[in-house]
Amino acid sequence: MNNKARQISESILDTNLNELAHSLIRELTMACRKMAIYGANHPTAKRSVEKPFFEFDKIFRFKRYVNFNTSRGLLYVMNIRLRESVFTEEILKYMQVLEIEALLFERRMTMTDLSRFLDRFVKRVSRTDYSNLLSAYLKEHNIDTIEVNSPHAIELFEQGRQYRGDLEGDYSVKTIALKQFGDNLEMLADIAFRQEKALLDYHIDFTTDLVTYLIPEKVATIPPEKITATLNEVLEELSRHAENTEEHDTLTKKYQSLWKLLDYHPDRQAIIDSLQGSFENERMIAEVADKVGDKVTAIRFESSCQIDTLLKKCFEEQVVECDTAEFSDAFLRLLRTGQRGKAFDTISVLLDNLNKPDAGIRNRALDLLLSCIRLVELDTDEVVFGKVLEKVCTVLEKHEETF
Repeated sequence: MNNKARQISESILDTNLNELAHSLIRELTMACRKMAIYGANHPTAKRSVEKPFFEFDKIFRFKRYVNFNTSRGLLYVMNIRLRESVFTEEILKYMQVLEIEALLFERRMTMTDLSRFLDRFVKRVSRTDYSNLLSAYLKEHNIDTIEVNSPHAIELFEQGRQYRGDLEGDYSVKTIALKQFGDNLEMLADIAFRQEKALLDYHIDFTTDLVTYLIPEKVATIPPEKITATLNEVLEELSRHAENTEEHDTLTKKYQSLWKLLDYHPDRQAIIDSLQGSFENERMIAEVADKVGDKVTAIRFESSCQIDTLLKKCFEEQVVECDTAEFSDAFLRLLRTGQRGKAFDTISVLLDNLNKPDAGIRNRALDLLLSCIRLVELDTDEVVFGKVLEKVCTVLEKHEETF
């Protein structure tokens, strides 16, 4: 499969994993039936593998693994319990006959790997002969992208949260990913620092690209008091260890990682101000801040630059129309990463463009303005909304309105 990093978009974050899991099992079952009837070398069987392979590919846009697990006679895919159907029953039957409790498919899997797996998966062979075991077959054919009853496949299920796909709920990629790494600040800092290695340690099976995309949004929603408390706890522990010791070095790195998360929080300065009055030994805080640097992080710079680029592009003279959906995604990114000042500046530019003599510019500005205003939430973006109302009222008082 194509393991090239893919740009994360709102459509990917909104993808329903429950629907994908059921669709994958349905296509896999149909391929199993044709494989059992025709055999792996028949053209019909070969074509049947394409559909489940492409279903896997959809999931591998944002997941590194797809795990199948059985528990109490029920089938789980990506830790989502599937609704009972002829498709789930058939896959479950194959797994039970082969005494398989867990399967793991890795995103490096090729269509040939999947075809060989399915050929052996549906074949009736003696289970008393070790060489007939599915795991032995995969090893013999050098297929390391599919694991059978491996510790990793079992741990992803047992140490992760299970979901009931037979019930209504939010199964979006974003919701389930955020639940995987939760509100633990030290864990978030470790993931941001060590990335791939940390994801393996914490049994997070989403891609590094997706997790690093979501971390800024997650940090921006954590109460400042919680961040302050965590930083204070680590700092207090750090002060109890002498410099140039292993414990001191480890805690310093942890504190630096936590400090970097402040770049994603809208109340960054308020958190820093509260820390400065918490301990007499402010030198330690100053040293950490100096090492990490007090600069805008790449992710915030990227989102800010993106909105500026789109604004410039949309209001060039030769432009007839612009992509409202792309602009909305960029504006939503500003709000979710706590850049409310930049969000207001963006709306302010759009309001100013309503006064332009060019009717095309005014129409584009109005379309973009409406798409942005719909994204502003009164409970979380009150400051942005208040500033917008203030600016509009000022324009009205001066009788400069054109809208």
